[in-house]
Amino acid sequence: MKSLIIFSSMSGNTEELGNKMKEVLEKYNHEVDIVRDKKFKTKLKENENFLDHYELLCVGSCTHANSASSGIKRVTKTIAEKKLENKKLLCFGTSGAPDAWQNACKDIQEVLPDFEHIGDFGCPERKNEDTIKDFETLIKNL
Repeated sequence: MKSLIIFSSMSGNTEELGNKMKEVLEKYNHEVDIVRDKKFKTKLKENENFLDHYELLCVGSCTHANSASSGIKRVTKTIAEKKLENKKLLCFGTSGAPDAWQNACKDIQEVLPDFEHIGDFGCPERKNEDTIKDFETLIKNL
């Protein structure tokens, strides 16, 4: 399966989680690309249809003001405008507060309701070991 991880990160925590997710996906024979939100627009300029090739989109955000970052909000809006079909969506987030990452996932999912939502993952601070275990369990069964 071809998978794309798109993330925004302020402190590096979401980037770290995204990189660990990439390792898990590759372990289960996914072909994986990873793109930071700030580079997403450049990727689209290089190839306006690059999203067409992915079956799974993993979209993640740090939590800012109890919400997904403005960068990821722009990315998800752009993805929604593409009217993609037959895509799976996995949302992930990080936060300083225990469960605030869930708000970031909610924001992502609300903008992409037509995707097959297969799960939300996240963690506060840098406590992502359990999150990665849960992610691996899901990927095994995908």
